[in-house]
Amino acid sequence: MSKVISKKDYYLEYLRNFSIFSELELEEIELFYSVMKIIQFEEGEIILREGEVGHSVLLLLDGGVEVSQALTLKRDDSDMDTREKGLIKLNSRMYPFFGEMCLFAKDDKRSATVRAETRCIIGRITKTDFYKICDANPSIGYKVMRNIATVLSDRLRQANMNIMKLTTAFSLLVDEMT
Repeated sequence: MSKVISKKDYYLEYLRNFSIFSELELEEIELFYSVMKIIQFEEGEIILREGEVGHSVLLLLDGGVEVSQALTLKRDDSDMDTREKGLIKLNSRMYPFFGEMCLFAKDDKRSATVRAETRCIIGRITKTDFYKICDANPSIGYKVMRNIATVLSDRLRQANMNIMKLTTAFSLLVDEMT
């Protein structure tokens, strides 16, 4: 038998799938949903830009994005090299969140650019709202922080492996040239 569900109920059930909310009850997830702004981005729009200061964590609720980084380090504001390397494509069925590093540093700059590959629906939680919830509910804050730490640890491990592969490939290339 079919039934009508509210947008809120739909999003609460959907948010359960995100690793950031792992081990949280629906009522606990609702605290984050209550401060979440739902934003639509059109295909091609920049959601986050590498180098800009971040103030929120974002959850991909619908659509697909590409995460990229600049190919070269920017020396100063006059450096006009805009080439980027696509790192990964994500879709909403992967339940990705990004921008979480800004939660842990003052005026932290975004480490990558996130561009909408399709029309996207994003849930945005500001750093201020995030910490209000965590401070008022330490057990919830602990679980969410642990979940974020797990994701960051996995991403760091992958980045380290990628650096090792690049270093090895570069060393082999230099050896062949000498």
